[in-house]
Amino acid sequence: RADKIPVGDSFFVRSKQLHPARRDLFRKEPEQMMRAFQLAQERDLDLSPELADLLSRSLRHVTRTYQYARGPREIFKSILSQKGRVGRILRMMHRVDFLGRYIPEFGQLTCLVQHEFLHRYTADEHTLVCIDKLDALAETNDPELIAYRKIFEHLEDPLVLYLALLLHDSGKAVGARPHSEASALFAQRVAARLQLSSEQRKSLILLVDHHLTLSRTAQQRNVDDPATVMEFGRIVKHQRNLNKLMLLTLADGQGTSPEAWSDWKESLVWELFHETSRYLADQKSYYDQTRIERNSLQSAISENLSPDYAEEIEAHFEFMPDHYFRATDVPEIIEHLKLFRSFLENVSHSGESPLAAAIQWKIMPEQGHSVVTFCTWERERLLAKVAGSFSVVPLNILSADIFPRGDNAVLSIFRVCDTKARPVTHRRDFELVEQTLRRAFEDESFDFLPLIEKAKRQSRGLAPAIEFPTGIAIDNKTHPTYTLIEIQAPDRIGLLYDVLSCLDRQNILIPLCRINTQAGAAIDTLYVRDRSTHAKITDSHRIRAIHEHLSSAILGGVAAKST
Repeated sequence: RADKIPVGDSFFVRSKQLHPARRDLFRKEPEQMMRAFQLAQERDLDLSPELADLLSRSLRHVTRTYQYARGPREIFKSILSQKGRVGRILRMMHRVDFLGRYIPEFGQLTCLVQHEFLHRYTADEHTLVCIDKLDALAETNDPELIAYRKIFEHLEDPLVLYLALLLHDSGKAVGARPHSEASALFAQRVAARLQLSSEQRKSLILLVDHHLTLSRTAQQRNVDDPATVMEFGRIVKHQRNLNKLMLLTLADGQGTSPEAWSDWKESLVWELFHETSRYLADQKSYYDQTRIERNSLQSAISENLSPDYAEEIEAHFEFMPDHYFRATDVPEIIEHLKLFRSFLENVSHSGESPLAAAIQWKIMPEQGHSVVTFCTWERERLLAKVAGSFSVVPLNILSADIFPRGDNAVLSIFRVCDTKARPVTHRRDFELVEQTLRRAFEDESFDFLPLIEKAKRQSRGLAPAIEFPTGIAIDNKTHPTYTLIEIQAPDRIGLLYDVLSCLDRQNILIPLCRINTQAGAAIDTLYVRDRSTHAKITDSHRIRAIHEHLSSAILGGVAAKST
């Protein structure tokens, strides 16, 4: 039998397990309950069966007075301040029901089933998995996580971040929608009990209240728009909060399900993180810094192209909108100019397909998608026809950026992946998209429905979409010049084609789409304007009609059937 190693008067260690020194320990010294977990953390010990049983039988001592007592409070805060070593101890507390007793705001999540399309865990297990994911950053050597590890290493106050993760979904226990607001109220209550400093309390409440804001803003808003960055920057207030929110977003995404944290979503989140860091570093001059210096950019382009491109460069810079140059770097602009030349040469030579778009495919293996760039004339139902052409393969559209030029040409940039979230690499898929789009451009009565139905039949082996209520929100408050249409619906082949066809019939322009397809769910944000006035859509009767038509198109595929 292994030797007993005393730990003070209350515990001893044997075979890497912590044992109670006596059975009446917690009746006489209830603070030692919290101390047991601290010792397990400090010395990397497990609880012995006897100690675990004694803790479970002593929960009556964890009273309201105990929750407010200074001794347990300081120990608990110390436990949550140990980077990379918190999750195991919180699980240990949870197994003996101590954690939910001491933090009842977390306790009410125990075994709570989450009826949401991406969640695969109960609410309590999801929370603990998130904390495990954060712990893992402390020693990770995964190249994809090194940037997060560096943020974590420089984090000065891990207590607030761990506490935010522990409480971020606590509002779900009371059925609140949105749950983040209720969670923030619970966090305020816990902050008072633990006597956090004013700075810690404000940071905790902000992190819990906005634990979805970084991810949602990155996916659903135009990050190339300085107004988006400045609005988000005003929410997070300073870099310390932004760093914590970045780590919380990663842990929450990884702790939800593998599908909840894709390469594409991560790239958008990092883009918003870096732009917001720039804003927070110098708020006064940020807007000036983001103004497009067209002259210097144009000079850089000219230096990298032959002199015979001079007129085309001039036209490009005269006719393309500001947000195009903000979203595009020099090598990409050069590629686009060459694509425009290819398109215009095809038009002037009037070959077999004078209406055909010039198309470029670019495989991005590290990002998990392919970029497809179309150059063509502005025309009715352009977006819907492109979406329909992707549907017949079928391919998932991750995002769509539409840049109309003042000379009636349009540049459309789509990021797409296959149905298994991989880049599109097969030549036959490229050809099918291009052939279908060419036919749709040449024949105004072209019917996508038979091809989409065929794609559906061929894809029956794919996992079925998860059933959840369709949601449509039409918002005129978020953006100064666009109406935002936000759609959440079970994904299916041809869904985006139906949505875009429906909006086209409602005389609506769609300059920008944020498309997010994951785990059987389509979560799309469309930036729209009225086609006739180029203004926001504000008439309440028209908004109601658009809502009704979209509901019909999403639920019944009306757009596809009536095309």
